[in-house]
Amino acid sequence: MPLGADSGQTEIVYSHLGGVRDSYELLFERPMGPSEDPSPEPCRMAAGANALSPKPDAEQVKKQIVPGLVLCGITQQNKLAMMEVTSVSDNEGRPDFQTRLTLWEMP
Repeated sequence: MPLGADSGQTEIVYSHLGGVRDSYELLFERPMGPSEDPSPEPCRMAAGANALSPKPDAEQVKKQIVPGLVLCGITQQNKLAMMEVTSVSDNEGRPDFQTRLTLWEMP
């Protein structure tokens, strides 16, 4: 969620909840499903299929949100979104994610 954005306009929210280790929250506002193929048609088929938990706990995040993961979903603006996790690092018990995002217009 961009800093200062209205929460009604977000797709993914990742926030720090304080100074304690593992004190973060990851929230998928829309269903995001994993895709084996980073091209538009397989991504569209994966969007919402076998979706990750909308609010994964810390253990799920560590196991599921890993480098190479490709997540697909349909945005509130009816665009196909593909988010590829390129790296994950530890920031005092909270994961830092580097991602690459691709948006496609839907027919």
